[in-house]
Amino acid sequence: METKHFNSATELIKYLGISRPTFYKRAKRLDISTTKSDYTEDELNLLLEPLSRKDNNTNSPENNDSAVNLLSEQLTNVNKTVSEQHEQLKEKDKQIAELHNLLDQQQRLSLDLQKQLSAPQSESENIEPEIEPKKGFWSRLFG
Repeated sequence: METKHFNSATELIKYLGISRPTFYKRAKRLDISTTKSDYTEDELNLLLEPLSRKDNNTNSPENNDSAVNLLSEQLTNVNKTVSEQHEQLKEKDKQIAELHNLLDQQQRLSLDLQKQLSAPQSESENIEPEIEPKKGFWSRLFG
């Protein structure tokens, strides 16, 4: 199926040659998204058909075939989107696991560094400096 790209709903409405309310009513009745920018030829043809004529001919084989084709294409697109999102989730899970590993490693390194920094202090605290006996005022002056 070939698709046609439209930059805005206004551009699509001008292309179809219908009014804005008519476009939205037909799109709602046919379950066609009004926010997307790419439309297939079948979707454009369905949007061009008046709703009353569509309602009268719902049992025609042509309409059923086009509706089936449209639904199968939509299903294919949804399945493709779901599989892409599943792959993205797998990638994000891997990234989160790597981030947790790096965070754990950083915490271990910080703990080791803290232990190394505190170890020399405790050894130096055990060694007491030699304390000179206090001298009185006169002994300091004379001798």
